[in-house]
Amino acid sequence: MKKYRQNIKQSWKLLIRNRLFSVVSILTTAVTITYLMVLWMGYMFHNSNMAPEDKRDRTMQLTGLAKYKKNSEKSSADQEYIKLNVDIVKQVIAPLKGAELIVVNNDLGYVRSPTTIRNHSTNERIKLWYSIANENVWNQFSYKFIEGRPFTKEEVESGLNVAVISRSTARKLFHETENIVGRVITPEFSQKTFRVVGVVEDISALFSDAFAQIWMPFPNNQQECGVDIIRKQGVTKEELEAEIIENFVKYSQAQPTENYKCYWNYGRAKKMQKLFIFISLILLIVPAVNGMGLVASNISERTSEIGIRKAYGASRVSIIRQLLYENMLSTGIGGVIGMICSMLITICFGELLLVQNIGDVSRELFTLSFSSLFDIRIFTLAMLFCFIFNIMSVYIPAIRATRTSIADAVKGGEL
Repeated sequence: MKKYRQNIKQSWKLLIRNRLFSVVSILTTAVTITYLMVLWMGYMFHNSNMAPEDKRDRTMQLTGLAKYKKNSEKSSADQEYIKLNVDIVKQVIAPLKGAELIVVNNDLGYVRSPTTIRNHSTNERIKLWYSIANENVWNQFSYKFIEGRPFTKEEVESGLNVAVISRSTARKLFHETENIVGRVITPEFSQKTFRVVGVVEDISALFSDAFAQIWMPFPNNQQECGVDIIRKQGVTKEELEAEIIENFVKYSQAQPTENYKCYWNYGRAKKMQKLFIFISLILLIVPAVNGMGLVASNISERTSEIGIRKAYGASRVSIIRQLLYENMLSTGIGGVIGMICSMLITICFGELLLVQNIGDVSRELFTLSFSSLFDIRIFTLAMLFCFIFNIMSVYIPAIRATRTSIADAVKGGEL
């Protein structure tokens, strides 16, 4: 251990002495790590399973229907695009064997609907964002209840006016976050009074599917709807698609004059993965190749120093080891700086990097802890890649330098 400390101290002194090279080497690694971390944090946030949206990879969103006359050519001119409705969901979507959950929601989506609620104590009108969905929404997303419970299937089917609100909503409306269950709210869009049955922890508006401040049951008198389908574990996308198509074919056969087909997408899961991997490799390889040339040039300039150390009895192994320590130390410092820079960029500009088009939502609702974004696996892989490339960039020219005779090395001879 003492020997390693001595090598590290010596490497630090040599880094300070060769300031220009050290600064350039550290900055190269730091910039590479920063770009890569910011890129992948943004990608992973929008595409990986992340609480509360922890079923993204199994979520299919039905976006609409098209109907066309029987025996038509099925061209776009023959099709009429219509919205999903509850009757079709019951007849075609609900029987799906490959579906774990069928989530019926308001046609405009989860975060597209603002409403105003009057604070009864101050008479202040507060703008809040609401979600309308059936009881399965509580299994689609992982909400954390701090009081009460979610509304149930029986309450949805009975058309009861119940609601779940977020902690911050409770604070805005009632100036407290305890003993909220049983109190009432009156959204202006409905002019109906809703009884609060539960309170959940706040959700960041960055989670555009799961976010809301008020959740209410899907009305049993509303026909138009949106639908999210959560696939069962072990069922592939292709199998579920085939089952949906088959069900729509059966449904169309029962219709006298028209056929129907459905359109869907898979939310944000796995978008552009190959492109991001390619860009990441470019961000790693290009600086690494440039760094190899920089290190080789630096070692070439230190030929005289290597010759003197050999003259004083230093072995080839010890010289190569010392050069490796220097390079690994600069890589480690660059990696730490890169991680800090990526944290600062994400904290300061996270809204710019992560926000999608979710409407005129208050900026304060976009809060998100850095721990929700930082992935130690990506950082470890990036650092490992940098270490491997830097070791290669040192080892090859170091071998050549230590093979040079002492006389030629002292003269600063050509390697």
